[in-house]
Amino acid sequence: MLVNSTHKNEKVVLGLLSLTCEGEEQMTEAGEILTKYRDQEGFDLYLYKDPETSNFVGLIGIEQRKVETDPAENLSTIIVHRISIIPSFEGESVDYLLFKELKEMFPQIQIAGSIQSHTQDKIAQFAERYREEKEASNEGEAD
Repeated sequence: MLVNSTHKNEKVVLGLLSLTCEGEEQMTEAGEILTKYRDQEGFDLYLYKDPETSNFVGLIGIEQRKVETDPAENLSTIIVHRISIIPSFEGESVDYLLFKELKEMFPQIQIAGSIQSHTQDKIAQFAERYREEKEASNEGEAD
């Protein structure tokens, strides 16, 4: 289950963000990233709560951008800047579950990765997998 991060779970958020940082200043960089997400409009951090343990095991950092094509339409795109999974859950496809739940929260919005954050390829793979699962599910319902 995806949960919008709040100040009360800030330590968990900082810990997960620090996993996306490199070098000796991980916690300082994580704090700066957290401040950016809290202060900038359109930026959100979501925590993933494991359904079996009720513990937060993952985090996804997004930016919601408005697409300025047609003023009558309120289209937007979600850019995924950060995905972080605690090491003991890395092999369990939690990163895909984060994407899947985000897509289910925003079904009409395109979700893409960020070149700068190196999430572009991973998000493209998740989007393809999600599309294939939806198509298989729709075919199963048609039978």
